Amino acid sequence: MSEKRQLLLLILFSIFLAVTLPFYIPIGWEAAPIIFTVWFFTKGIGSEIGAHRLWSHRSFKTTRLNEKILIILDTLAGEGSIIAFAGIHKLHHRYSDTEHDPHNPHTHLWQTFFLQSDTKKFDARLVKDLLSDPWLVFQHKNYFKIQIVIILSFALMSPVILWYYAINVLLTVWTDFVVNVPCHLWGKTTYELNNTSKNNIWAMPVLLGAHLHNNHHAKPGEYDFAWEKNEFDLWGKIIKQIKISEIA
Repeated sequence: MSEKRQLLLLILFSIFLAVTLPFYIPIGWEAAPIIFTVWFFTKGIGSEIGAHRLWSHRSFKTTRLNEKILIILDTLAGEGSIIAFAGIHKLHHRYSDTEHDPHNPHTHLWQTFFLQSDTKKFDARLVKDLLSDPWLVFQHKNYFKIQIVIILSFALMSPVILWYYAINVLLTVWTDFVVNVPCHLWGKTTYELNNTSKNNIWAMPVLLGAHLHNNHHAKPGEYDFAWEKNEFDLWGKIIKQIKISEIA
C-alpha cells in the first residue's frame, strides 16, 4: 500500500476512533487542556519547529539530543514522515500555486486536506541532506509500522489515551489545512511574491506564528517569521531558546 493511502487510512481510522470511543469512555471538558498540550508538543514543536523549520528549511541548528526529541514528537503528530513532509514542502515553495504545487488550494483542495505526504510527488534529491540521518531514514521507512505500534500500545494502556491520539492526528491535519488554504486565500500580502501566500491574523490563535505565511514565503530560511512589532511567532521564540546557531 502506498504511503498516500496509508496516510489516508490513518486519518480515517482516527476519525472513527474520535467519534466512537466517547460512547465507551468518560470525556469531559477537562480534556481540552490535555488536547492542547499534546498538540502543542507534537504538531507545534515536533512538526512546525522540527519537520518544517529545522529539516525542511534548515533555518537553524540544535543539539543532536534535541533533534531526536523533535523526531519522536513529530512521529506522534501522525502527519507522515519528516522526509516526506520536507520533500512535499520543498515542492510547495518551488511551485507555489501552480499545477505542480502538491497542495495548491486553488486546484487541489481535497489533496491539500488529506494527502500532503505523497512521497511519489517529489524527487529524492530534494531531501538528499536528510537521507544521511539514520533516525530520519528509520522513521521514513517504518513510519506506518511505528504508528501501528503506537496505536496498539495506547489501546493496551487506555482507550482514553488512544482517543487523545486520534484527536491529535485530526488536529494536526486541520492545522496543516489552515496553513495551506486560508493562508493562501485570505489575509495581508506584505511582500509581493509569485504566489498567493498571506499573513492571516485570524489564523494566529490556531497557528501561533505559522499564520505569517507571506513572511515565510518571502524569506523561507528565517527561523522566526515575526519581523514587525505587531507580529508574533511563538515557535520562533522557542527556537531561539534551543538553537545553537543559525544556518540561513
